[in-house]
Amino acid sequence: MLYNNFMSDLFKTPSPLYKTSKLEDGTYELNVAAPGFEKEDFDVSVKEDYLILKFSSENNSFFKGNFEESFKLPRSSMVDKITASYKKGILSLKIPPSEETKNKKIKIS
Repeated sequence: MLYNNFMSDLFKTPSPLYKTSKLEDGTYELNVAAPGFEKEDFDVSVKEDYLILKFSSENNSFFKGNFEESFKLPRSSMVDKITASYKKGILSLKIPPSEETKNKKIKIS
């Protein structure tokens, strides 16, 4: 039984690695390692409070098959200002915060 579990895990379709971080200005950044693709291979959308990322390939030496992942967006996200770029095998998405939630200094009177 252990052998079957090991072999099934060994040969299952791998998932891309991704990392999320919050920048100093409050912008969230999502980086997805997806080498060997073209930017046209990605489908990125927002549905309700989720960022949906999809891509698939049968001809990529690093990844074969379909990938779909959803990420819960922070309540303070400016959805219409999300940007995406793909360079050197990394898909990078930046999700800026709304103006109301940006860090600011409050003056005491």
